[in-house]
Amino acid sequence: MKSVVRMALFLGLALWGQALLAHGLPGTSLTFQPTGDRVALRITMPLEELNLVLGKLGDVAFNQDLPALSEAEVQRISNYLMSHLFVADLQENIVQFSVLSARIEGAFDDHVGDYQVLVVQLSASQATFPLTLRYDAIMHEVRNHRATVFLERSGVAPVKIATLQNNAVLRAPVSLLIKDLRD
Repeated sequence: MKSVVRMALFLGLALWGQALLAHGLPGTSLTFQPTGDRVALRITMPLEELNLVLGKLGDVAFNQDLPALSEAEVQRISNYLMSHLFVADLQENIVQFSVLSARIEGAFDDHVGDYQVLVVQLSASQATFPLTLRYDAIMHEVRNHRATVFLERSGVAPVKIATLQNNAVLRAPVSLLIKDLRD
């Protein structure tokens, strides 16, 4: 009987240890791309975590062609992002972004393997750097989700600005000042 209890305890500890080694999905990336008085913003987020917050998007299964999103789904995405994304210039003029496109793509990560992402392309005019960003999409529900902010200029690799992450203390949207690195 003691050996059965020991074996069960050993098996339980082994499985618990494996759970500790599990990796979460990669976080969201926000890539700002300034051009003149316009700024493009590409947001890439793991579909599985977005589905936890927004409900299922698309009829997606692995090993099949990724479906186009319906107009209603793109509108749902747009409404959601606009309620969790705030960008303003230093004079506190709000920068109004509009969604140009949204699509589901396949992605791969060494730790989690194949997964799917939602890629949303946004654009705004009258955007003058530096900009203030407040963003909490997914993070307001998925506590270990993080978002990495990049600035990308034409012909130059994206520069990482910051990683935003929610935690037990910080519940409000995170603010970040983004400066154009052209100079």
